[in-house]
Amino acid sequence: MRRGILFLLHILCGGFLFCQNAGEIKVKEEEGLELLFTQIAEELERTGEENQAYLAEILEELAENPVKINSASVAGLEAIPLFTHFMAISVRDYIRDFGEILSLYELAAVPGFDLRTALILSRILDFSPGSANPGKGFFTSLSDGRSQFLTRGSVYLERQKGYTPVTAGEWQKNSDSRYLYPPGRLYAQYKYTVPGRFKFALTTERDGGEKIGDYIGASFQLDNAGIFQTIVAGDFTARFGQGLVLWNSGSLFTSLTAPAFAKSGTGLSAYTSTDENISFRGAGVSLGKGRAALSLFLSSRERDARIADGGYTSLLNTGLHNTTTTLSRRRSLGITAAGGNLTLSGEHFRGGVTFSLYRYSHPYTGRDSILLNRQARFGNLGANFGADLLFMKGRTRYFSEVATDLAGSLAALGGFTFASPSGFTISGLIRSYSGEYISPFGGAVSHSGKMRGEHGANLSAACVTSSGNNYTLWCEWLLEEAAPRWGAEALFRWREFSTLSLKAASREGGVSLRAHANIRSSARFSFIARGEAVAAATEGDTLGTGWLIYAESLLRSKKGRADCSARIGFFNTPHWNLRIYAYERDVLYGYSVPVLYGRGVRWYFNLHAELLRGVDIWLKFSRSEYLDRDKTGEGLDQMPGPSSTELKAELRIRF
Repeated sequence: MRRGILFLLHILCGGFLFCQNAGEIKVKEEEGLELLFTQIAEELERTGEENQAYLAEILEELAENPVKINSASVAGLEAIPLFTHFMAISVRDYIRDFGEILSLYELAAVPGFDLRTALILSRILDFSPGSANPGKGFFTSLSDGRSQFLTRGSVYLERQKGYTPVTAGEWQKNSDSRYLYPPGRLYAQYKYTVPGRFKFALTTERDGGEKIGDYIGASFQLDNAGIFQTIVAGDFTARFGQGLVLWNSGSLFTSLTAPAFAKSGTGLSAYTSTDENISFRGAGVSLGKGRAALSLFLSSRERDARIADGGYTSLLNTGLHNTTTTLSRRRSLGITAAGGNLTLSGEHFRGGVTFSLYRYSHPYTGRDSILLNRQARFGNLGANFGADLLFMKGRTRYFSEVATDLAGSLAALGGFTFASPSGFTISGLIRSYSGEYISPFGGAVSHSGKMRGEHGANLSAACVTSSGNNYTLWCEWLLEEAAPRWGAEALFRWREFSTLSLKAASREGGVSLRAHANIRSSARFSFIARGEAVAAATEGDTLGTGWLIYAESLLRSKKGRADCSARIGFFNTPHWNLRIYAYERDVLYGYSVPVLYGRGVRWYFNLHAELLRGVDIWLKFSRSEYLDRDKTGEGLDQMPGPSSTELKAELRIRF
């Protein structure tokens, strides 16, 4: 697992580690977060099921609020997305036998770690003695608070069809023929944090064509207040077990490789991102004493849905309210939910039970026969119940969860991860989800993202040599599909932090091949190049081919107060089945994974600068130029001409 983490951290971007005068390697905050986020974003874009912006905030929060490794519990360490259960147990066992860990170099000697892993994690860990800085009272600790204000905006320079003039007659005939409000996306957030004790966030956002303040969210979280482990209010998420019952937020790892298999639930936590339909809204509390922890919550909110014949026919996830129809569907379905979890844990095991109860304000009137049957039997009510178990034996971690819904339909999964001291890791996962299992707030491992009607197995193996080269194989079998999914990758290292990766993987109806070079010539300059080729069936099972090549450079100032990057890429993917995704660097917390479909050129330029202490700006200018069309976009987003140009700007103030 630890080697898999290193693989993720080094595969795509270059050089976020650099030597200082004393030769000590330091992990730069923005670079480290961006590097991990790069791989995650590509995987998430392929599934289309997760919220990338939320994951970026998880990583940023860890960098700003390092975890005290010498005093944190096993559960506290395991809650860190980069920590496995095995690594957390190893840390606690080491401290018990040899005393506190005083430096990253000592951490590198702990079983489950090496120097590179320790160097990467050091940016989010605090090595101060566990007995130092005794706990302060709540009001006293407020003096340690940190504030952050962040705002950003983006706009296309070409005029989209939805913003062109319209006659009164055309509008009367079709009021959905234009967007209701001006173009451009706007976002602002204020966040106040007392590390380890208190969080408050106020967020607002509007998408293009929406009115100002279309989305407003607020969240509050209090931690470590005596028996109260966590108190949340406003917008929050619940993540327990392996996600079959409650997991209504993003998962840090979702690829087919070993880190994806076992989830580490973090319980109740404040939600500070902008998905308008994913979070709970209400209040919750987690109580803990000894090895037992109890969490309970109550939520009542509205979400977007299609309403017809006095009921809802489908739930909507776009979050867009920029036409007459989409605005009428805004928050049209009320959902009241209650849930909880009871967990018992020890040094090498954790077991728990989870439940959720919910009620919709409207009956279901769509075409899904399963949901119609549930509506006839239980009305607007629904429920899920589950039990999960995780334990360690030697170097192997076992995990499982079994769940049922109100109608008695079952879902189950189980797996293992074995990590040898020689650098070999193997993981397996088996899952079986009934075709009638319904879990609206779950988020377990699933190919389709729906945890319904899926039966299959995953297997992943990775090996890291003494020189740091990484070899990974993975595959997935689903009974519902004719052919398995598979992938293989080799990562070679040279000149300390330069890498070359070669990857082959299956894709729908075909295969893809990728070569990615990451060359770091100095602490201030990196060069990246990628070539990717795809082959897949198109119309009439005809085999088609496509390709992408790009080159990118990164330059940083001597003191790290400014950096810039530029990329140019050429692509030829003449059919939709041949499309290629390529993650792009962006403004902080922003993300961009455009689909490259057609024949053309895409380039962009990024700039980040620290204007004053605690004041940073980001700018991004990107442009796509197509050689096979005279317009870009579809529907109301259509733009005249073969090009589209986007401008983004962001300002962050920390105090």
